[in-house]
Amino acid sequence: QLLFNVTGKFVYKYSEKPVTGEEYRVWLYDKDPVTDDKMGEGTLDEEGRFDITCDLSDASSMDLPWEKKPDFYVILLKSGHETFRSIVFKDTITYVESPISARKKGIIVHLSTFEIE
Repeated sequence: QLLFNVTGKFVYKYSEKPVTGEEYRVWLYDKDPVTDDKMGEGTLDEEGRFDITCDLSDASSMDLPWEKKPDFYVILLKSGHETFRSIVFKDTITYVESPISARKKGIIVHLSTFEIE
């Protein structure tokens, strides 16, 4: 099991104020040739940030079983309806060695600050 965190932030385009509220959900996907893998979901905090913990094994799928570095994109939903879809961020994970076990472990991946209208 290789856990890692994917973070980002949503702000309003013209005011740069954070997007907040219980009606918002963020879905994280791994882009694949046939079927995209849903890696996780989260909410926005009072500063418009999200933090989604994922397991790298969730990125492996039948259409791309050898995949080691997922290609992420996020979808922002408001009250269950898609309001934003990001570009695809390719090969976003880098690895560090754990000083205790000398095994690979994921790190925090910050995608971007996304602006919505």
